[in-house]
Amino acid sequence: MPQEQSFWDFACTVYDKEALQRLLLTLQEDLHLDVNCLLFCLWITSAGRGVEDEAFWNKLVQQSTAWQADVIAPIRSARNSLKHNQYFEGDSGYGEYRKGLLKQELEAEKIQIDWMERTHSSATDYVTLSAEDSLLLYLNALPFELTDEAREKVLTLRSFVL
Repeated sequence: MPQEQSFWDFACTVYDKEALQRLLLTLQEDLHLDVNCLLFCLWITSAGRGVEDEAFWNKLVQQSTAWQADVIAPIRSARNSLKHNQYFEGDSGYGEYRKGLLKQELEAEKIQIDWMERTHSSATDYVTLSAEDSLLLYLNALPFELTDEAREKVLTLRSFVL
């Protein structure tokens, strides 16, 4: 069954929903979750192509975590620093530099998303999963435990499945 919408197109479409964007950023900032992984759970659910394989989820989380920590987080940190700090008096041009960092951050996010889609495409045993099941598979692959309250907060994403 071919995908109706690429993961990147899906992510861009659903991320435009203000309530979802706020929730995803809160989960990223408060619980240190990967927005791309959360969106991935929604994408495979909406496409009806879930994957239950534990090794698949472990690989997805491990490689995404490394990419986020080594590539995306430093770019995001520099961009946010420029947003909240004025290092030089007057117009030093770092507003434009900050825009360039945002572009780099989005390019790095797209690299991760494209890899996730390719990895998903190589899976062979697709099943129909609810958003809750997909999200729980992701959460269970994390190298840390979330509180029950935090898990419930994550599971509120199920209401955003298209």
